[in-house]
Amino acid sequence: MSNLGPYQEFTTQAKAAGGVDALLDIIKRDAVSEAAPKYEGRGVIVGVIITAAAFGIAKFLRNKQHEREQNSRNAKKAEKTLHALTDFSSRSTNCGEESKPEQIDAPESTDSPSQANDKGVNDANRS
Repeated sequence: MSNLGPYQEFTTQAKAAGGVDALLDIIKRDAVSEAAPKYEGRGVIVGVIITAAAFGIAKFLRNKQHEREQNSRNAKKAEKTLHALTDFSSRSTNCGEESKPEQIDAPESTDSPSQANDKGVNDANRS
């Protein structure tokens, strides 16, 4: 029996493990393996969240790309339709006589100077 207490236990365990460094390595390994399930569970949760976010972002980007492609196709289709309509309208106006197309005149002003004077005269006659 020894009066060294915990130091005696430590030295005895170190001798059995093959030295102090070997004993400390065993203690570290055991500590990590006991703590690992806690971190492993958190790691799994974080991994799932990151994976779900990555899939969500990928789906969003694919939808945006599809939308851009669809808008591009619709724009090309509208451009073709516009060209077809302008070609048709230019052919229909140029058929027959070779005259200039009629121009629409600007509407005449409804307030002529004589009407403005008449209004003033009516105002003067009312008093």
